[in-house]
Amino acid sequence: MAQSYAGGPVSFSIRTIGGLILPTVIRWSGDRRTLTVRHEPGPVPPGSEADVSQTTQMLVSRATAVKLAGAGLSAHGEGKGYVGNMQYPLRIEHHVERGGLRQVVTIIGYDRRVFTDYDARLLFQ
Repeated sequence: MAQSYAGGPVSFSIRTIGGLILPTVIRWSGDRRTLTVRHEPGPVPPGSEADVSQTTQMLVSRATAVKLAGAGLSAHGEGKGYVGNMQYPLRIEHHVERGGLRQVVTIIGYDRRVFTDYDARLLFQ
């Protein structure tokens, strides 16, 4: 039987390059084939979209070691990257739209026994 995973919400805050403190939550669901981890903040204040986008792209790219490509408020990346201290194939989507940020990390073949709050936070810091 395949291991299934579900969790969250895990509270998390990000301090942007411009000094904004953005409260967010992280949720996840999936199984040993694909585990999807979603980073969902509250509303992004008008005028701070570029700051939030630049900061969160940098953080997820640094944490996973997957380079993101894109322009402006949208980016994506794919490749072998880190979840904690283990490497997995990852797909990352990043969008700032309608006053909100949406980041999704899909972990292909996640085979650890559990996925914890700690693991979730590591993906986005």
